[in-house]
Amino acid sequence: MQWSHPFPTTLNVGTPGAIDNLTYYHDSTQATLDADEVGTYSVRAHDPVFLLMCLNFVISDVTAQGTTDGLAASTETDCYIVDASGNTSLLSIALTVDGETLNFK
Repeated sequence: MQWSHPFPTTLNVGTPGAIDNLTYYHDSTQATLDADEVGTYSVRAHDPVFLLMCLNFVISDVTAQGTTDGLAASTETDCYIVDASGNTSLLSIALTVDGETLNFK
């Protein structure tokens, strides 16, 4: 099952939103659940000229089959600088698995 939401045409500081809501299955029969994932975004001022838009993804409820299939409960946050024309540049990625966080900048 999957729901996805398009980004709004205008980003507003302080306005979060949904990106997706996913359910992972072992195979196309959808008989064996692997995990769930929820994606959201947030927007805040980076400086007087640029916005900071962060995408946050949380994988949860990982089953034993999901672990076998390579999934792990985790969080990923990808942050982008956005200019007034909508151009983006990746600023950072933070990935947390088993309580350990890796930060890429």
